[in-house]
Amino acid sequence: MEAFLDYEVGGDSPVQAKASEAGVRADLGEAFHRDAVNQRLKSIRVPTLFLRAESGFTPAQPPLFPDALAAEVRTHILQVEDHKFAGTTHYTIVLGERGASRIADLISELASRPRAGMTA
Repeated sequence: MEAFLDYEVGGDSPVQAKASEAGVRADLGEAFHRDAVNQRLKSIRVPTLFLRAESGFTPAQPPLFPDALAAEVRTHILQVEDHKFAGTTHYTIVLGERGASRIADLISELASRPRAGMTA
């Protein structure tokens, strides 16, 4: 957690995120091009893990990827596994020990599966 905060937060006081405002705005702008995003999702042809936190940036906020959006994503990616992690936020899903450990297990499980057309 400390390493992440050392990387993510810069400046002395007040605390300011290192992320470029222009970069964040560009990412957000692209996110609202629904047709383009859906086309990109449809182009995914490999087994995919969709990992979601139960809450947004804090426990009191709604999730960044609510159930309705996850259902839509599942219609576009043929081989998707949707995993929503109870009791996590956007940050703790990867920075909390329980979330990070479960994600590592899911990735390991996915990587160890035989691939279609390949023999073990």
